[in-house]
Amino acid sequence: MKPRLPISLILFLLCIGCSRTITNSVPENTPESNFEYLWQEYDRLYAAFELKGVDWDSVYAIYRPQVTSQTTDEDLFLIMSNMLAIFRDGHVNLYTPLGNYSYTDWWDQYPRNYDRELLRIQYGIVKRTNNPIQYRLLDEQIGYVHISSFLNFSGGNWGRDIEIALREMGNIQGLIVDVRNNDGGNDRNAKDVAGRFTNEKRLYRYVQWRSGPNRSNFTSFLAGHFEPKGDITFTRPIVLLTNRRVFSAAESFVLMMRTLPHVTVVGDTTGGGSGNPVYRELPNGWTYRVPRWLEFTPNFESFEGVGLAPDVWVSTPDALLESGTDRIFETAIEILVKK
Repeated sequence: MKPRLPISLILFLLCIGCSRTITNSVPENTPESNFEYLWQEYDRLYAAFELKGVDWDSVYAIYRPQVTSQTTDEDLFLIMSNMLAIFRDGHVNLYTPLGNYSYTDWWDQYPRNYDRELLRIQYGIVKRTNNPIQYRLLDEQIGYVHISSFLNFSGGNWGRDIEIALREMGNIQGLIVDVRNNDGGNDRNAKDVAGRFTNEKRLYRYVQWRSGPNRSNFTSFLAGHFEPKGDITFTRPIVLLTNRRVFSAAESFVLMMRTLPHVTVVGDTTGGGSGNPVYRELPNGWTYRVPRWLEFTPNFESFEGVGLAPDVWVSTPDALLESGTDRIFETAIEILVKK
């Protein structure tokens, strides 16, 4: 869920949207103007220049001379992709008919630590609904829920669906909440779920929005809270499972859940990306995303590019997954049995 924006930031964003209308200036659809447009939009919107250690003017000096009036679309896509790769940011993307640019090192250089088919075949975890929440009663004492996304699916109601799962699993004494491979979506959906696991309002993060044309322009720290929601409050022991593919709004969910005293986070460190990106369009119709905020823990620690470490670190080598063992899942059961 996005925090309420200060008036100064609202005016800045409005100016971004209206400046070309006021001047009646429409960017030309040429290789040079498309490059300039992309560079300038990141220059005034992107939030993590200092955090990423990116000298954007030096980047311009390297890549701008590569673009001329004769540059083909294929070459322009390659030049832009190489430039955007400097950010090493999973929320920085370029979408074109020629292909897409995405930074994936935040997850594809690490063990998978999750296999949906293994859970289905070896442990009997099956999808019970047409939405991202699947659940199963493992035994009379322990329940399991996997949340694959927080995107706004048609008809999705995360709070309602998690309550249905909890009701159907009955009087369980412990719960595994698995968000491995959940790469985000909408913070509101994450709050709807987390709100069923807390009995009081809790601070879980701070954010700063990019708030002006200078790269150092930011709002003050804005506090983020979540609070009890719905008709069910489950405060018995919970083990939350994570891996490197946990990203964006799913990391906000981890931030919420790890403030709860009855939650233990188990698995691998998360992907390390918040961003709250906005989609925009180049004069040639190509679409790109720009992250506009910085997110911090309640202790004002940034996890961008770093991730959120679990309470109990466990990894399952790919070879072990392929042989039919999920160490992270089994460790969760062991922890709950002891509790």
